[in-house]
Amino acid sequence: MAILFRRSNGFYYHIACQKGKRIWRSTGKRNRLEAEKFLRNVALEGQHKAEKESRGITFTEFVARWRTYAETNFAPSTIRLYNEAIRNLLRIVGDRDLRAYTALDIEKFKANRLVEVSPTKTNIDFSDIKAMMNVAVKWNMLDKNPCAGVKRVKIPPQRPVYLTQAEFADLLQSIKVGWLRDIATFAVTTMMRIGEIVNLTWDSIDLEKRVILVENTDRFRLKTTQPRELPMNDWVFGFLSKGTTRAGYVFTYPNGRKMMVGGVSKRFKKGCRNAGLSERIHFHSLRHSGASWLVQDGASIYFVQKILGHSNIEVTMRYSHLVPSEMHAIINKIVIGPNQVVNTQRASQT
Repeated sequence: MAILFRRSNGFYYHIACQKGKRIWRSTGKRNRLEAEKFLRNVALEGQHKAEKESRGITFTEFVARWRTYAETNFAPSTIRLYNEAIRNLLRIVGDRDLRAYTALDIEKFKANRLVEVSPTKTNIDFSDIKAMMNVAVKWNMLDKNPCAGVKRVKIPPQRPVYLTQAEFADLLQSIKVGWLRDIATFAVTTMMRIGEIVNLTWDSIDLEKRVILVENTDRFRLKTTQPRELPMNDWVFGFLSKGTTRAGYVFTYPNGRKMMVGGVSKRFKKGCRNAGLSERIHFHSLRHSGASWLVQDGASIYFVQKILGHSNIEVTMRYSHLVPSEMHAIINKIVIGPNQVVNTQRASQT
C-alpha cells in the first residue's frame, strides 16, 4: 500500500515497500488531491500492464511481428498464400489472445475452408497457420501449437496431369506467339517452375558448363529455398546460345518488360484451349510433362528428384506408375526352372 507524504520542498511523495525496502517516489504534485489522483492513475496503469502481460498478445499483434520474419525468409508468392490463410482465420475464428486458440478452433477453421475451397487449398491454409504457430512457439509466445494433433484433410493420391509428347507438339502448333512457344519448350525441357523461369537472369546461365543455376536472388526466392543446378539439353543450350544481350532477365516481353507469372499463365491457358486440351492442363503441367517423359524413358526416380528439386523423394514417387516395364524387368528376375512345373489343377483346388 502506498502512503502519501509531503516533504519540505512542497511536493507530495508516495512511499512503497518493495522487498522490505522503502522507496520514495515524487508525484510531482503540490496539491494532495492531485497527488491522490496521480497515484490512482499509476495504480491503474500498473493493473493494465499486468493484465496485458498475463494476456499475452493477440494474433494480429503476432502477425505484425511475423511479417518481418516472413519478408526475410519467404518468397513474395509464399507470403501471399500466408496472408490469405491469415485473413481466413480472422474471418472464421476471429482475433483473440494468441494463447486462447484451441484445436477445436483450428478444426472449425479447417471445416469452413473445406466448404469454400478444395481439400488441397484447405490443407495449404491449414499448413500455413500451423507453420506460423510453430514460429510463435519458437519465440516463446506460445507453450503449445494449437494445430498440434489436428490432421490435414485426407486427399486420395492423384497422378500428375501431363501432356504426351504428341499433345505437346499439337500445343506448340496452336500457339502463334513465338516467345510463348519458346518459354513453353524451355519449361518442359528444364522442368523449372514458372516463377523460376520468369525470374531467371543471365547471371545464372553457364554456357561453358551447360548448366542453369536455379537460385535465390534479391528479387526472387525459391519455393524450397535450396538452389539446384540443371543440366541443359541440346535444345536449351542452342536456344540460350542464340541470346545476344545476355544481361538482365533471360525471358522478357518483346517490348523489354519483365514477364509476370499471371500474364504468362493466362496466355498459355488460351493456347491450351485453342489446342482442345483438357481444362486440367495449366503451365505447371509442363513441369509434370517433362518429368513424366524422363521416367517413361527409363530415367531414375532419384535423378528426376534432383532435376525437380524435391526435398522429399515421396513427392517424386508420384511418377513411379509410369515405369511398368522396369517393374516387369525386376519381377522377371525370379526364375522358375524347367522342371518346376506348377500343377494348375491342384492349385485351383487349394
